[in-house]
Amino acid sequence: MSPDFAKSRGKVTSVIASIFTGRRWSLRNMILPGVVLLLIAFGWYIVLRQTEILTQTTIAVYQQTELAMVRAVARSVEQYISEQIEEHGRADVAEFEQEIFERFIAPIHLLKNGDAWIYAPDHVVFDRSSDFPQAYRGKNMAQIFAIQAEHGASHYQEMTEAVMNAREGVGWYIWLPDKGREIAAWTPVTIGDLVWVIGLSTPLPEIMESTGAASQIRTSVITMALASGVALALLTAWVISTSRRKQAEMALAEEHSLLRTFIDNIPEAIYVKDTESRFLIANKVVAQLMGTTPDKLIGHTDFDFYSEELAREYYADEQAILSSGQALINKDEPNINPLGHKRWILTTKVPFRDSQGKIKGLVGIGWDTTERKGAEEALRQSQQKYASLVDSLDGIVWEADAETFAFNFVSHQAERLLGYPVERWLTEPTFWKDHIHPADQEWAVNFCVQSTQEKRQHDFEYRMLAADGRIVWLRDIVTVMVENDHPVRLRGVMIDITEHKRIEAEREALIAELEAKNDELERFTYTISHDLKSPLVTIQGFLGYVEQAALSGDMQRMQADLARISNAADKMQRLLNELLELSRIGRLTNPVKAVPLSQLAREAVELVAGSLAQRGVEVVIAPDLPLVYGDHPRLREALQNLVDNAVKYMGDQPQPRVEIGGRLDGSQTVIYVRDNGIGIDPANHDKVFGLFTKLDQKSEGTGLGLAIVKRIVEAHGGRIWIESDSVGQGSTFCLTLPDGTTKSLSE
Repeated sequence: MSPDFAKSRGKVTSVIASIFTGRRWSLRNMILPGVVLLLIAFGWYIVLRQTEILTQTTIAVYQQTELAMVRAVARSVEQYISEQIEEHGRADVAEFEQEIFERFIAPIHLLKNGDAWIYAPDHVVFDRSSDFPQAYRGKNMAQIFAIQAEHGASHYQEMTEAVMNAREGVGWYIWLPDKGREIAAWTPVTIGDLVWVIGLSTPLPEIMESTGAASQIRTSVITMALASGVALALLTAWVISTSRRKQAEMALAEEHSLLRTFIDNIPEAIYVKDTESRFLIANKVVAQLMGTTPDKLIGHTDFDFYSEELAREYYADEQAILSSGQALINKDEPNINPLGHKRWILTTKVPFRDSQGKIKGLVGIGWDTTERKGAEEALRQSQQKYASLVDSLDGIVWEADAETFAFNFVSHQAERLLGYPVERWLTEPTFWKDHIHPADQEWAVNFCVQSTQEKRQHDFEYRMLAADGRIVWLRDIVTVMVENDHPVRLRGVMIDITEHKRIEAEREALIAELEAKNDELERFTYTISHDLKSPLVTIQGFLGYVEQAALSGDMQRMQADLARISNAADKMQRLLNELLELSRIGRLTNPVKAVPLSQLAREAVELVAGSLAQRGVEVVIAPDLPLVYGDHPRLREALQNLVDNAVKYMGDQPQPRVEIGGRLDGSQTVIYVRDNGIGIDPANHDKVFGLFTKLDQKSEGTGLGLAIVKRIVEAHGGRIWIESDSVGQGSTFCLTLPDGTTKSLSE
């Protein structure tokens, strides 16, 4: 053992060593009283110093908490008043300062007796329902404190000057001596042309109690008081031990044992180290943490028990304390003993000095916080698990204010489903309303507002606009959170039902298509039975006439009857051919290829040239018609039927005319066949494309021509419609083919 260590140990621990060993102490008549009192003074110095540091640290931390709160309230007040001025035209801020107080200030509860207040430019705003004396109302802060000074208020001048000049700050004052110091923080908020100051204050005793600092201080004071009492008792016993030395030594030994028992059984780790970080004193808790016994610690350092890395960390902290004289307060640090067991210790280390003020070492105390750390880690994992669970749901979990619908929580699925960052949901107060589909916006918002006011759980389906322009169907399941019979929060989950809606729409379309086909089949069956039966009846009837004519030798009559039978058979043949053609149109049987529309038009006109010439119809085919892609024979057949239909319904038009052309409709090419015939009543535009539909039952044909045209166009993925204002104005049959099957006229 080095001489320095021996000297240090002799000065600091000779009393405690003698207590535990029971050996006599040289020059004790002169030294013992001074050493005992020095140790007591030193102990109280540590307690008072720790109390002072802990109190100042607690005040500083709490003031920052208060300051953060008043800043947040200030932002809310400033935003609310701006909305009231800009959206509701409430220009006189003084008219609703009490409203601001009740909405934003009164709800703030800081511990038991904390206060929140507003300082307007010339007066302090109080809650009208409070029991503040009328003498304070309408007064500025300096006037109020001047009145309160008669009741003991003090130390308010610095805060009053800062508040009345609208400067942000923290401080303390005394309102009533019984309440002690009140810790305050305040910040200005600009209200139009005015500047208010919003402040919070809390009695210091309540702060100390709420943070646990008061409990920690009481523990230290009680511990020191007990130690001081024991030490003074020992000293007293020594003074009166002249005549009863043996008895006194026995009593002293008991007191020593009691003190050691107290130190060793206190739940905190207590130790003293010299300037080289060697242990001078250590209780059982310290020894257990280091995996050894107290006596084996004396004279050793952390390097003898901990890993190199951990020991260096401890050593660096302690040397910083010894060199600066500044205490290390409440550092949460790991403790890993030689067996590898890890615990967390909340450590406070303070330097101790000799009578000349020279630092001779340090005193440390540590609280085992492993269980608290474990609880914190379990809470963190629980929160992480909850967040992971929320994000794994195939929907947007959210929470919002029941009055404003402003979100305060949105799960990350929101960005995946709709493409907007979560920050926008949280920072834009009207984000939800602004991104509802315009067709759903009014009713969806009104429905949610009404349901919330009625405190009724609800769910509804509406569309939202995604960031990439998609329309997303959502089912929103909402729970209304009620406090004091008032809705305060909304919680819910938005489920993407876009695919469900698509499938539902397809199902409805298929059902409608099936119903339409069933109706068409029913009409088809009826018409077939009627139209096929009619020629058969004709044939059967005229066969009898033929037989009579043959028997009577009337050849002229027999030839006429046979002609009628032949016409009926031809009609049946045409009907059967067109029915067969109609059944094949649902699929394209020829290769799809490019063919000029002008060529198709000429071929179609050529096929009906006889009827055109017979009626004297002029056909005009527009130049520069587009290139058409499709089944060549089918498209030609469609044009042929349209031209033939125009000829049939030309009426008594003296100058019959048919035009085949094309026009641009936006980015789409429309092909048309226009005539100047009798026209079609708009009420019959859709009807004429049905099976066996003939608006003029006396006209030629089977009524299948336009149905065949419609089938051909739809088989190519296009559509067909009629443009005819009224009867007698002619008709225009228009058809389109989807993108990729028709080249635009603009090319």
